[in-house]
Amino acid sequence: MKKIVKVVINLMVLVSAVMITKARTSAKVVTQVIVEKEEPIVIVMEKKVIEKDIAFNNANEKNIYNKAIEQGLTKEQAMLLISISRHETGAWTSKAFKNDNNFGGIMSNGGLKHYESYEEGLNDFVRILKTYYFEKDLNTIEEIGAKYCPVGAANDQNGLNKYWVGGVTNFYNYYLTLI
Repeated sequence: MKKIVKVVINLMVLVSAVMITKARTSAKVVTQVIVEKEEPIVIVMEKKVIEKDIAFNNANEKNIYNKAIEQGLTKEQAMLLISISRHETGAWTSKAFKNDNNFGGIMSNGGLKHYESYEEGLNDFVRILKTYYFEKDLNTIEEIGAKYCPVGAANDQNGLNKYWVGGVTNFYNYYLTLI
């Protein structure tokens, strides 16, 4: 005698109508499994992850995000890297970014570090944050800022570092709405 067993899975599907406006809808997937014998039933289901596309405003955001994910960082960490880079480069308009491929105000020998290529600058930016911050358990904006951009640092002649945590936080809160 055959039995029909229904397996119901509830899914939350996040639908993005516009970049910032989001609506949540729920859907049910019903799978029928035919049981031939009265034996314990083992149902193996393939896990499918549906990723929603993130509507970035420019290629730099997308490139930082993709490089961070490629290097094993979480989505939240990737969004934090974008936030730091956007703050440090004035939304990728600074001379350091345009002329030196410097994604994050990275310093070397008392001055801004120059990278020969966009890719080299991107790789080093992600590597530095991953290696010297996230892997050292510095995960919050405040923890990172205290080391990355300390208030009163010798290279902060204009006293701008005091705005770093607030600026990065504002960008980060925006980017979190995209994931």
